[in-house]
Amino acid sequence: MLTEPRGRTRFLSDDELATLLAAARKHSTTMYAAIVVSIATGVRQGELLRLNWLDIDLERQLLRVHLSKNDEPRTVHLPQSACDALRALQNAKVRAIGPIFITDNGERLKKSTLEARWKRLRDSIPLANMRSHGLRHSCASYMAQSGATLLEIGAQLGHRSPSVTLRYAHLTQGKALPSHAALDEKLRG
Repeated sequence: MLTEPRGRTRFLSDDELATLLAAARKHSTTMYAAIVVSIATGVRQGELLRLNWLDIDLERQLLRVHLSKNDEPRTVHLPQSACDALRALQNAKVRAIGPIFITDNGERLKKSTLEARWKRLRDSIPLANMRSHGLRHSCASYMAQSGATLLEIGAQLGHRSPSVTLRYAHLTQGKALPSHAALDEKLRG
């Protein structure tokens, strides 16, 4: 019996991330904000494009996803870098309500438009073998490498099943956890 192929988990290396962010910053305020928010929060492209300014709380650093792939709303932390990118976008677009990611004529950015811009930007670097969904994988991979649990990663990404999050388990294997220090202290007792 044939097995299903494992999902791709391509994520950005540190050098690729630096190159991408520099290119995105030069490209436009919109693309820079879209890329930073995508990586910082792990939201899916559709979730990103459905965001409105009312879904963002820059003071409390929260982003609210109302409609997700699994129909379960979630609130995720918005790191300072993403807040800064959104503030710059807000100042550039001079909009306080409505959709966050808009075209020059004020219409909500479509997935096809964002994808075309992503491909032009990606190819200009060049960034080999990286789809826009790889930004989401980068979020999860960076979180895993920084000590987040698979449960925390799954909650951030909005995974319904822990088995989906297991694709990032190899990044945490053998890594010292914060609880190891407390356990070590007890054993020294």
